[in-house]
Amino acid sequence: MSLIISLLVMKRIYLDHNATSPVRPEVMEQIQEFLSKTLANPSSVHQSGKRIRRAIDQAREDVARLIHASPSEIIFTSGATEANHLAWKAFQRSGQRIITTKIEHPSVLGGASKAQEMGAKVVFIRASKSGTLETEEVAGAIQEGVNFASIHHANNETGIVYPIQRMAQNMRSPSFIFHTDAVQTVGRIPIDVKELNADLLTISGHKLGALAGIGALYVRRGVPFEPLWEGGPQEKGRRVGTENCLGIVSLGAACRILYQCQESEGQQIFELRNHFENELVSRISGSEITGKGQPRLPNTTHITFEDLDGESLLIAADLEEIDCSTGAACSSGSLKPSHVLLAMGFSLEQAHGSLRFSLGWNTQEKDISQALEILPKLVTQVRTSGQTNFRKIAQ
Repeated sequence: MSLIISLLVMKRIYLDHNATSPVRPEVMEQIQEFLSKTLANPSSVHQSGKRIRRAIDQAREDVARLIHASPSEIIFTSGATEANHLAWKAFQRSGQRIITTKIEHPSVLGGASKAQEMGAKVVFIRASKSGTLETEEVAGAIQEGVNFASIHHANNETGIVYPIQRMAQNMRSPSFIFHTDAVQTVGRIPIDVKELNADLLTISGHKLGALAGIGALYVRRGVPFEPLWEGGPQEKGRRVGTENCLGIVSLGAACRILYQCQESEGQQIFELRNHFENELVSRISGSEITGKGQPRLPNTTHITFEDLDGESLLIAADLEEIDCSTGAACSSGSLKPSHVLLAMGFSLEQAHGSLRFSLGWNTQEKDISQALEILPKLVTQVRTSGQTNFRKIAQ
């Protein structure tokens, strides 16, 4: 068995697709085929270079088709973080009035911080514990006037989907530009950039089953845009530097596959997710689904557990070969609770006592059945053992 095939055979129960979705077998086949031929610089005028250019153009068409955009409106990037910063670049200056939320991805919050340093006024909208955004704050900010808004389509931790179409419409004015980080929704729910009223939209390859290190930014024709760097013709001067050809091909392949199977695949994942979370909360006392009753991603379950430390449960699950994630992140040797959950009004204990499970293209019914057998036992063990965790050690 080849190394590539071996990598695709996953013995573990992988429930962390919101972090990274493993490369799809069909995408891997496209990568192998691409690598089997002569590679060249796509800016070269010889035939080998032109072949690579055609592959990039095809990938651009495939990405655009998935979100109902024009190929000329797609810029390839190194990933979602770069795409988010590209979206913000033209608005990080004095005099700009910007709306975002406190529960965005750190790359967006970093863009907001930079905008504030440059003299822009940034209004951070709060989120309630149920996951909804504070409508009064949104209305107040709109009345004062908005030049730019950046609000994610769905939160990567809770899976809650936000009504950005209506929000963008309410903010609309001749000078208004709306950006959404759609990393978690593209490929999982139908996306039409025109229906969303999106002027800029961020995509990440490794959330779709493509390679890591590739992403894209949709930029509606005519929208103000400034590149991060100067000095090259690539991407029509909007993103200079030799293209990540292999990554681009993988992203195009993933989008082409999803264009064909998104509806059927999404429905299957949705049914598995519902069975998983309903059974889990029924078998584990003191467990609660975050955002229950709100529109959510069809693949995501975020659960808080009473009297339990999420990091300890995560470690126990890892030892039982279940891959999931917690809202806490380890930085410089100390654990910090999720900024998303704290901004939503969760206590420190609740923020530390939560796990996220996210399903994807390779999740099977047997994986869910096994996880349902293992996780309730682990919760009982962690609760009764009085197990310490990294957070307590750090204290």
